[in-house]
Amino acid sequence: MRTYARLSASRIKATKPTDRDRWISDSDGFRGFGQLSLRITPRGTSQFYFRYSQAGKRKTVPLGRYSRNTKPGFLTLKQAREKAQELLIGSFGYSRVPTGPLPAEEVGERPINNAPSAPPEQNPASAAQKNPAVQPSAPADASPGLTVLQICDSYVQSLEKQKKRSWKQIRSLVRRHIADSELASRLAREVDSAQITRVLRRIVADHSGLTATKVRSLLHAAYAQVIGAELSPTATEESIDTSIRTNPVSAVDAMSKFKKSRKRFLSQAELRELWRRVSADSQTADEQLPSRATRLTILLGGQRCEQLLRATHADVDSDAATILLMDEKGQREQPRPHLLPLTSSAKEQVQWLLEHGRSCGSSYLVPGRTKGTSLSPSTVSKFVTAMCVDMLAKRQASCRFQFSDIRRTVETTMAALGVHKDVRAHVQSHGLSGVQEKHYDMYHYMPEKKAALELWEKHLKSLLEPDSGDAEH
Repeated sequence: MRTYARLSASRIKATKPTDRDRWISDSDGFRGFGQLSLRITPRGTSQFYFRYSQAGKRKTVPLGRYSRNTKPGFLTLKQAREKAQELLIGSFGYSRVPTGPLPAEEVGERPINNAPSAPPEQNPASAAQKNPAVQPSAPADASPGLTVLQICDSYVQSLEKQKKRSWKQIRSLVRRHIADSELASRLAREVDSAQITRVLRRIVADHSGLTATKVRSLLHAAYAQVIGAELSPTATEESIDTSIRTNPVSAVDAMSKFKKSRKRFLSQAELRELWRRVSADSQTADEQLPSRATRLTILLGGQRCEQLLRATHADVDSDAATILLMDEKGQREQPRPHLLPLTSSAKEQVQWLLEHGRSCGSSYLVPGRTKGTSLSPSTVSKFVTAMCVDMLAKRQASCRFQFSDIRRTVETTMAALGVHKDVRAHVQSHGLSGVQEKHYDMYHYMPEKKAALELWEKHLKSLLEPDSGDAEH
């Protein structure tokens, strides 16, 4: 005998959020009537959905957010059941949601073999068997459309499927700022620019302008994806909503004032002190790997930390003295191979990291603390920030700097050393997305990159010489 539990206020309250979505549903032994379900997100947001099958395909219709008591913009359990009933009656002309009396605690037991069948007039399959001419008139898609939360979740899933490193950050933004907002349960096609602006305005007030720009960006991308899904052969049926024709986020101010590009770069005196610190072998055990990673990043011409930390032992060719990084930045679907020559100093650092990785049983060039992971970029960033704080306290820096400023410092100094801007672009793997670079210029620029990095290595060594002085380029 199977036990069937209906949704109830006590059952919903007892279902606690976990680190992933939880679904609980009405279950009463009836088949063919669809199922009222409640989705509980990791942040504790509860949303009603109605799930049913049509033409062999599963449909999930968002109904609204749950509230135990009647509240504008929310649905009680009773209201959710009524809404699901109205939806199916309006779309199919027959009832598929059981509406009989419920036990006091809305929990009942009913053996499967004793489950009563639906009346013939309410069961379209039975009616069709008796009279083939009697068929329910269902629209092509009974779903009223996707909600804002659904199109955002679909966007996150597409990023994860493409193995974009940003998908977890985008998912966090959705959970923190969309799932609990007034937009979450609204149909995406009915949301206008003013509603989006109100939500972003609150984020600016409660969090930061930069966070608001990120939320605006993800909303814009989510709408753009669902608009293009109709003509995309790779789009799943659940991500298509043909009723969405325009992107309401386009008319919302982009808040450019919160996205000011950084101009900070280190002076030669500051670079000298930074290089002296990361070149020292006196760091603590916790500082050693972040310091080595920072040192190698600088020796390789200011590479992006995330790309370097994704490198594995297989990406290093000791015989050819090269390291292969994969550039996933931007909208490219496939990462661009970024091959770099190793100077003598860089090769020395790589060799140390390889031996350390083997001793840890890790395949990553810079292993993390947890087995099977690489060192986190945030760990390296915090290490550089801590150095900055100490340098400021000792008046060895004029103002705050962060890890990303190192990349700008390297290119600025390379320019002063006479390295051509095209060579600098190939060293740092940026500005290489044009038609010429993508389809025609297949030259690898390895001799030019090697010459530039050797010149850069020579400059770094000169910074530690006693008579290097404080001359600035």
